[in-house]
Amino acid sequence: KSPIVEEHSTNDLLENDNTQSPVTYQALATLNRFNYIAAWIEQNQNGFAQKAGMSQGKLTEIHGSRYDPSNPLVKKFGEARPDLCRTIEDECDKVDLCLALGTSLYGKSSDRIAILTGRKAEKKVKNIIGTVVINPCRTGHDNLSCLRIYASVDTVFRKLMERLKLPLGSELHCCFKRHNNSSNNAFCRKESFRLPYAKDGTRLMNSKTQGLMLLNLSVGSELRVTDGAHKGEIVKVVSREKAGHWQLQLTTGPHVGEIKYLGLWWVQEASYGRVQKLPLVNKDPEFQPHLSPGCGNNNLSL
Repeated sequence: KSPIVEEHSTNDLLENDNTQSPVTYQALATLNRFNYIAAWIEQNQNGFAQKAGMSQGKLTEIHGSRYDPSNPLVKKFGEARPDLCRTIEDECDKVDLCLALGTSLYGKSSDRIAILTGRKAEKKVKNIIGTVVINPCRTGHDNLSCLRIYASVDTVFRKLMERLKLPLGSELHCCFKRHNNSSNNAFCRKESFRLPYAKDGTRLMNSKTQGLMLLNLSVGSELRVTDGAHKGEIVKVVSREKAGHWQLQLTTGPHVGEIKYLGLWWVQEASYGRVQKLPLVNKDPEFQPHLSPGCGNNNLSL
């Protein structure tokens, strides 16, 4: 199973929600469905991984995300969230095979996984396969790779999926595409969700005894950011986009008026307890009894 260090060449400023995720993202989403991927360290900020069907729970968006108010974009010379940096350190201890896809490996924090895995392989550490580097250009650590492919990642993964006879992610399972432009879809119409999380946004170990938190995302609702640079600040739901994402506006703190977004996939994944922590909770969270096993009361399906 492979941690992925991903830096795709796609323009990070692309924000059109009707744009299909690149081939590599679709392929990796499929491979995850077949349990080939243990973790994904994402350096881009555009949500393409989730739109292709990748689980939010396996993603570490080290440079921030356009669809997570608790993980604002990390600008040049900025610092990533400390807990996300710790996640990278944890992955360094667990990885056996690392795929470095499209990244230059020139000094970014997530490069550490690829470098350390390559060095362990050189020393023939038990059960370590090494680092695979795919990039049409030279990188800062080509010498540490156990396999080096000079090609675009999309070219390589298109051929790989053909060889494996597997469909791309958007064909097999794409939660984003499934709900996009679907005004009659029950999920897209839903504005409140019963989730197994505590008032601070952390996942509950036993929601049967503690109840389910009601997350209200209707227009005008006020929510509190649970982590990151905006932790504790209040946002108000401004609108629901056609693709299903929520548009939010900061109403407190030094960046009042700034627009944020919450990706549709957050509540999909959270309804099954697949993320460790919610990026938002209501200003005054309400809890309801757990009426049935699992989280079926949300009427959500993936």
